[in-house]
Amino acid sequence: MNAALDLGVNVVIFTTLLSLAIWLFTIREDPVSKKGAVQNGCEQLVQEGQRLVGTVQRFSERNGYGFISCASCRAAHGRDVQLFQEDWEALQLKIGAVVSFELSFKERYPCPKGRPWATSIQVE
Repeated sequence: MNAALDLGVNVVIFTTLLSLAIWLFTIREDPVSKKGAVQNGCEQLVQEGQRLVGTVQRFSERNGYGFISCASCRAAHGRDVQLFQEDWEALQLKIGAVVSFELSFKERYPCPKGRPWATSIQVE
């Protein structure tokens, strides 16, 4: 009788954990959700090639890239815009610099296709 009880408890624990795992993996939020865009006041998604303004937020010389903080892009795509080392060096950028740029989603190492990165950067 104890073996049957132990088996029953194990089955209940297993199904509970399985249900929890399924629930956790199904509630992952899409980074390009319209809900997030509307909450941040950005009702239209930011398009590739569109000129935006942002602030250089951080840069890693070790990794060779950094990020531009742009509220419109973050609201629409859930992330900051990647900045590459050649632009950082050519424009002599510093953290906190205000820049304008065009958005690209094409693949460019180390930025995978679909992730926003800055092109045609100009210091404002």
